[in-house]
Amino acid sequence: MSQIKIKQKIIVLVLLPHGGLGSKIPIYGPISDQIHDFLFNRLIPSVKADAYKEMYRQYAQAHPDWTEDAIAYRAAQHTNNASVV
Repeated sequence: MSQIKIKQKIIVLVLLPHGGLGSKIPIYGPISDQIHDFLFNRLIPSVKADAYKEMYRQYAQAHPDWTEDAIAYRAAQHTNNASVV
């Protein structure tokens, strides 16, 4: 097995998983936990909430004949299925 593949496996198995062995490494673990918390519990949900509001506004403007429930459903669907590039 090449050194590159070994390094990739170490990164995937040890360092990346939240709550895995990477969390137990001094200094790195607490920082990793804080970054994970910030990204997945604060930043991404707030960005998705803002995206939902904007999608709701755009759907309401583009489809004035839709009910509020239909607009909310489509905006939620669009927001939840969006991929980050």
